[in-house]
Amino acid sequence: MLSYQQEELQKKEKRITLLYDKWKVEARSTRERLKTDVTVTQLAMLIDDLEAAKNKVLSVYDQIRQSVSPTTEMRRKIDACEAITADIVKIIHERISGVDGDFDADKEKGRLRTLLDHQYAQSIFGSTVSRVSQVSSRLSSQCSVVSSLAAKRVDAAADLAAKQAVYDSLLEEAKHKERIQQLEEQHKRAVDAELKELQRIQAQKDLKAAQAKLEVYDKEIKETLGSSSDCGKVKEEYETPQVNSKKKQCASQSLTQADLNVTASQSVSGMPISALVFQDGLAMSRLPVPEPSVFTGDPIRFIEWKSSFIALIERKCISSAERLFYLKKYVSGPVSKALEGIFFRTDDEAYSDAWDKLNCRYGQPFAIQKAFREKLTNWPKIHSKDAMGLRSFSDFLSACENAMPHVKGLQIMNDYQENQKLVQKLPDWVASRWN
Repeated sequence: MLSYQQEELQKKEKRITLLYDKWKVEARSTRERLKTDVTVTQLAMLIDDLEAAKNKVLSVYDQIRQSVSPTTEMRRKIDACEAITADIVKIIHERISGVDGDFDADKEKGRLRTLLDHQYAQSIFGSTVSRVSQVSSRLSSQCSVVSSLAAKRVDAAADLAAKQAVYDSLLEEAKHKERIQQLEEQHKRAVDAELKELQRIQAQKDLKAAQAKLEVYDKEIKETLGSSSDCGKVKEEYETPQVNSKKKQCASQSLTQADLNVTASQSVSGMPISALVFQDGLAMSRLPVPEPSVFTGDPIRFIEWKSSFIALIERKCISSAERLFYLKKYVSGPVSKALEGIFFRTDDEAYSDAWDKLNCRYGQPFAIQKAFREKLTNWPKIHSKDAMGLRSFSDFLSACENAMPHVKGLQIMNDYQENQKLVQKLPDWVASRWN
C-alpha cells in the first residue's frame, strides 16, 4: 500500500512539473503576444488559456497537498505561477478597458518590462531577463566608456588650459623682466652719471677749499711780515725762494719761533712758506677724527670718559640738544637706561640734568673707590706660571696708585691689612719673597 502511494505521488510530481513547464511556455507566449496589437477577442483568449494552464497546475498541487506536505521549491513555483498569472491578467484587463488609449508598442513594452522587476519572475522569464540585463550591462559599459572618455577629455582640456595659462604667464613675466632690466640699466647709467657729477663737484669743492685756505695763510703771513721792523727785507725773503744768510738773520729778529721754524723748513725744501703751511694743514685733515669711547657704567672709566667727552664734544660750538644727542650716542647699557627719561626731554636743562645724574651715580669718589676695591677683591688668585695675569694685576695696581691723588677714599689701599689682601692674590713664590 505504501509503495503504491509513493508511486502515485511520484507520478503526480512528474505531472505537476510537466504542467508547470507548459504554463511557463504559455506565460512567455502571452507576454510576447502582448507586445503586438491584438484584438479584444484575442486578449480574452489569452486570459482563458493562461488561466486554464494555471488551474491545471493548481489542481495537481491540491492533490499532492492531500497526500503529503509539498516541498519548499514546489510552493515557490506555485506562488510564482499565481503571482505572474495575476500580473499578466491585470495588464490584459487594462488593455481591454482602454485606460491607456490606443495601442502604443513602446509604452506596452515598458509596462511588460516591469514584470521582470519581481524576484519571482526570474525563473519564469530567465532568458528575457538575461537578455535585458545583457543589453543593460552593454549600455552601461558603453556609457561608462563614454563617461570615462568624457572625463579624460575634460582633464585634457583642463591640463591644456593650465599649460596655456602658464605659458602666457611666462611670456608676460619675460616681458616684465626685460622691461625691468631695461629700467635697471637706465637707472644704473643715471646713477653712474650722478656719481661722476658728484665726484666732480666734490673735487671742485676741495679745490676751492684748498685755494681759500692758501689765500688765508698768505694773508696771515703778509700781515705778520708787514708788522716787523725790517719789513722790506722780510718781504723780499718771502718773495724770493733763494735767500742769503743775512736776510735770514734780519727776518729772525722780527719773527716768532714758529716763523723761524717755517723759514728753516722753507730754506731746506725750497718751497714757499704758504705752500708748506697748506701742506701741513692738509696732513692734519687726513688724521682720523677723534671721538670719545662708549661709557657702559664702570665708575673706574667715568673720569676718563668724561674728560674725553668734554674735550671732543662739549667744547664744540653746538646747542644743548646736539650735546644731548651725542651724550645718548656715547652711553649704553645701564647708563642709557638711567638717562632714558631725560632723552625724551627737549628743554635746555635736559643736558645739565643728565650730567648731574651721571656725576651723582658714577662720579662720586665713594662710587669710584668702591669700584676699585671691588675689582681688587674679586681679582682671582694668580697662578705661579701666569705671567700675563701678574702683569695685568700690576697694571691695575699702578692705575690705583695714579688715581689716589684724585679719588678720595683710595688712600685706604695703603693700609697694611689691605696690602695683606693684595698679597694673597700674588703667586706663592712672589708672596714668599714679599714676606
